[in-house]
Amino acid sequence: MELNSDLVGTTLKSYEAVVTMRQTTNHAAAIGDNNPRYFDDTCVDSYVPIS
Repeated sequence: MELNSDLVGTTLKSYEAVVTMRQTTNHAAAIGDNNPRYFDDTCVDSYVPIS
């Protein structure tokens, strides 16, 4: 797929999404990332804040 270089520097509208611990865990498992921070939802030092 070719990218159109005319789009370089174009400002896009902002986008926000809620990412859950479950989604992060699923993604890590899918790409083979075994970092325990992705799998331990009780970990204070996890990558996804628990709310």
